[in-house]
Amino acid sequence: MVNDPEHVMKENLRRLEKFMDADAFSRLEKLAGSSSPALINSSGVEPGNRTYILNTSSGQVPLNSAGEPWSVTQRFIRRLEHEGKLNYNSILIVIGFSGAELLVALAEKLGSEGRIFVIEPNPQIFAAMLFHCDLSGFDNIPADKLGFGISEHFEYGWDSLGEWMSSILIKQPSLVVTPELLKLFGAQYRNVIQKINDMLTLEKRNIATSRMFARIWHHNAMRNFMFNLEEPAISYLKNAFAAKTAIIIGAGPGLNELIPFVKEHQSDYVIICVGTALKCIVANGITPDFVIAVDGSPKVVPQFDTLIPEKSFFAGCLTVDQAILNKFSGRMFVFETDLLNGLRVWLKREGITHDRLKTAGTVTVSAVALAVYIGCSHVILTGVELSFPENGVTHAQGTGYENNRVCTDLTRVRGNWTDEVLTTTQFADYIKMMSDYFAYLDKLNPGLKIINATSSGALIDHAGAIKPEKLADISLPRVKINKYEYILSLRYGFNPGAWTLNLLPALEKLCVELNAVIAVSTPAMRLMQHNKDGEIDVKAILAPETVARLDLIDSALRDNHDAGMIVNDVTRPLYLELSNCDINNVRLFTEKTLTLYRAIHETAVTAHARFMEIISLIKNKDKSGE
Repeated sequence: MVNDPEHVMKENLRRLEKFMDADAFSRLEKLAGSSSPALINSSGVEPGNRTYILNTSSGQVPLNSAGEPWSVTQRFIRRLEHEGKLNYNSILIVIGFSGAELLVALAEKLGSEGRIFVIEPNPQIFAAMLFHCDLSGFDNIPADKLGFGISEHFEYGWDSLGEWMSSILIKQPSLVVTPELLKLFGAQYRNVIQKINDMLTLEKRNIATSRMFARIWHHNAMRNFMFNLEEPAISYLKNAFAAKTAIIIGAGPGLNELIPFVKEHQSDYVIICVGTALKCIVANGITPDFVIAVDGSPKVVPQFDTLIPEKSFFAGCLTVDQAILNKFSGRMFVFETDLLNGLRVWLKREGITHDRLKTAGTVTVSAVALAVYIGCSHVILTGVELSFPENGVTHAQGTGYENNRVCTDLTRVRGNWTDEVLTTTQFADYIKMMSDYFAYLDKLNPGLKIINATSSGALIDHAGAIKPEKLADISLPRVKINKYEYILSLRYGFNPGAWTLNLLPALEKLCVELNAVIAVSTPAMRLMQHNKDGEIDVKAILAPETVARLDLIDSALRDNHDAGMIVNDVTRPLYLELSNCDINNVRLFTEKTLTLYRAIHETAVTAHARFMEIISLIKNKDKSGE
């Protein structure tokens, strides 16, 4: 029985489950269950040096090299040590699952702060290897040290990788691919390496954005916390408009020429409006079915200073300003993003789950994600030029930004109808993000049609362009019911009181943990307040007594895991900045140290105060029978 491949596969799945999120594990389990044990070609090969062969529709594919695994692993690890990639707190992205030996050896080499993430570009190979690999060494690896990305569609692995990266505190990762796998699958793996490098470049930009806005997002999420409990998740909308057409209303200059078409057909299609365009379309007599916003800045609030139609619903990202959400109370469906991963993971563990929508640069991406989520087979983009006419006009008339002009940071990109159009480097990044996302959607939903209706604009790959006047000539699937009554009915099964009382013990435990962080960070803050003539007192902050206090904060965050997750939503980019800071630049290092630990203290204090308010609110509602 021990050597039975089916038994080996099931035992290996059991060992892997603790390292994978539920969705990734479910996909791997499905793949393994539909696979057959790999053929073993042992002819002329010493025992233990076997090459595993997988039968595929295109022939036989080797699953590993014939080299002795342990020797190959040791040579490879020595090379990584020579390259400086195996430090105490190294982060490694390992491309390719060639068996247990390498991962177990790497886990043993890394310190408690080190992390490993594995992406296998060929999920079928991963599943086939489970019938033969000895993964018993995984039993001794802590669950948070190792992660996996796996799925039928490899692109799903990016979600797992992105979520994993957002949960760690330390520096940018190194890419690792074993030589024998690179030899066996060179072209495929090099393509993956390039994709991951592109992702890491984007992650650096995301970290810079998080550095600027994380505190605002966290502040808003704390204020908006009760919406998590009192409004339904967007899961109530899943596939609600299957095989219908959605029109995305962006705020670009080309929106104005599309308004007559949208107004005429607003009852036929699902209208999804970004906040920037809301004033314009409401003033023109259009009632959007859904309004969406993800920007947490207070500067967004004036976009909603209009009489919002009673039949419009809000797709609610809880990192936006509370003033916006208050306008849609009772007409909201909550979704999550990866902006506050710690809070999301904590809520999910406590049974409060809201599906995620994609966020990437521009809110239009999230609007398209919503259209796909509700099942639409056709998505029409309007006001999504991501470029400007030569006079630099940035927005449609009536949006409140019609007088804005762009005159700096300009570049040119491919146009829909001309060789080049004028845009900014920021918009050029958005174009790439949208093109990559649409390519992903194309593979995931082969029948999906994304059409950019514009007479100008930048070319977005995987989105066909059409002149606005030609829209009436194409056949688009229509909605043939009262959309408002239908959407309203989808909320009827939601019972907000079902989980609030169940959440109380977890909230109280979280407050105890946050209080423990506050207790050790408060005296450290007093020691770090020393300054001289308005300048940072480097000696005081780096004094042994202060450093010892900071070590206590680090220990408290590790010992109080949930509090650490919540605080990490704000402090992660600050940790990254500090870990990448030149330690020889004493003044800069001290400034970043002060910024980091001050943020830890302030975030813990803010979260503790807000959660205590929520505990009191829930208890009072329970007493009153609400």
